[in-house]
Amino acid sequence: MIPAKGGICGFRAFWGRIARKAFGIPTWGARHSGHAAMTAWNPQGWVIMLAGQDWAEGEGFTNPTQSGLDFHLDVQAREMNSSYRSFVRGSWAARSRNETLVNRGWDCNWGGHGNCNGFGEGGLWNALMLYHKKATVAAAITPDGTSTIPERLIGPSAVPTKVDALIAKWFSPVTLPNVTSNVDGTINIPATAFNTEMTTANIEIMKSYTEDETQIMHHGGDYYQPDTAALVYEFTSTMAGKFYLTANHSTWHTDQDLMLEVNGKKMANVPVYLTLGFWNETQPVEIDVVKGSNMLTFTRLSTTQTTFKNFNLYTSKPQIQAPPGDGFTPQPIAPPPAASDFVLKPPSTSCIMQGIENVPEELCTAACLLVANRTYTGQKNFKNVKGCFAIMEGQYMTNCNYNKDTSELCTPPCGEDTKFGEICLTQSLVDNFKEFSV
Repeated sequence: MIPAKGGICGFRAFWGRIARKAFGIPTWGARHSGHAAMTAWNPQGWVIMLAGQDWAEGEGFTNPTQSGLDFHLDVQAREMNSSYRSFVRGSWAARSRNETLVNRGWDCNWGGHGNCNGFGEGGLWNALMLYHKKATVAAAITPDGTSTIPERLIGPSAVPTKVDALIAKWFSPVTLPNVTSNVDGTINIPATAFNTEMTTANIEIMKSYTEDETQIMHHGGDYYQPDTAALVYEFTSTMAGKFYLTANHSTWHTDQDLMLEVNGKKMANVPVYLTLGFWNETQPVEIDVVKGSNMLTFTRLSTTQTTFKNFNLYTSKPQIQAPPGDGFTPQPIAPPPAASDFVLKPPSTSCIMQGIENVPEELCTAACLLVANRTYTGQKNFKNVKGCFAIMEGQYMTNCNYNKDTSELCTPPCGEDTKFGEICLTQSLVDNFKEFSV
């Protein structure tokens, strides 16, 4: 359920550690303010994953008394066995004396805050062993930056593995396939055969483990502007008529969607569903194909990942097994608001003065993007402005904010030193949006 329902950093790190431990790969959790990550071992050493930070910014997750930098020092020093034994013995001396642990802020940059408040805290033997590790690791780095820390050598597998096969071909150039047709008229469109100039979706080309095929990882659509995250294919048909489209996809996520346009005309929603990571074809949808050149355009409102291997166009409706049950089929996604639902007022007036409603907070992100072309950057209780507003001048004029102080009213010109433009609903029935949630 963790990968199926999604989740941000903490869920991904927790699930990632479970998966790696299941295969006997050592892991160590890491967290810092507002974020969680994980680390994992490989023959070249320990690496941080899902973080975007370095070792100095990792707070111990499984061991709250150890910072990420201290952990990394420890695992590096551990590879130099004779020196590490002396460190362990010194740590025993610290324990026997019941010494205070060295403060995690000893590096004066823990958590990226540049804070030296904890410098100097800790017992003598604990501090000595910490700097013993630092000196040992520093001595193993040559002047040109090369590390002499020994690597763990792992021999080849006794039997062929999928991993070996994938690594062997991973760095070879990708040969993108072409659209093909079978003798029965079925058209096969490989997912990697997309139009590179017209496709704007965030996708990644991947190779298969066991097959000489390629696939794409689709990293999600755009809820507010689905047309800006398009996946486009072109193909040629020798005949016009009804075809039945299926998508061969794989996903761990629930409640996804895939909308389809054929030759610029909205035709159907392709019924993607939770496949538990297996490859499965969707139920067929009927589309109209013209003789000659055709274009398929896929867009998505859902923002979670899914993978596509190919799209098939059948001349007759295929019999494909349906999803197992309601838990696998997606729940309908609420339609996104449109630019016509909002209006950006200049600082010389306000929503109330115009007799219309301020945009509610749950719609402020959409309103900022759709009518003000600005990024919503959170709540800011500026004076002389109410509700959802756009900054109209200065260095922050690419931002939008929301003032939760409902007592504040705009007295034109809205804003004080900086001018603000309130964003309003184009009609006063706020109840229309009460069930909507970003």
